[in-house]
Amino acid sequence: MKVNQLNISDWQRLMDAYEASRDYREGNGYVAIRIENTIFSTARHFGGMMFNGATYSYFEPIDPKQPKNPNGTPYVAWLMVREDFLQWVEKELRRKGAKRNGNA
Repeated sequence: MKVNQLNISDWQRLMDAYEASRDYREGNGYVAIRIENTIFSTARHFGGMMFNGATYSYFEPIDPKQPKNPNGTPYVAWLMVREDFLQWVEKELRRKGAKRNGNA
């Protein structure tokens, strides 16, 4: 699985696991920020932002708990993810993929 395929529930589960891990860096600000209807909404057009000295990347995970949009497309969350957390998520997904394929 790739980070672009994660839904908002997957991100929450991974965020909880990251915050419980020894890799978590508390002093770097929020691990992930939902930016719908906030002053950060414009950052989605640029693919990311800097906030309190931390770099964030933009993702649009599907929110399966929300109804579909009027045009039939799935509802997506606007999510900014801190770079260190994103690197941890990518490493976890590779590790789980290797384990699933019997390589670990």
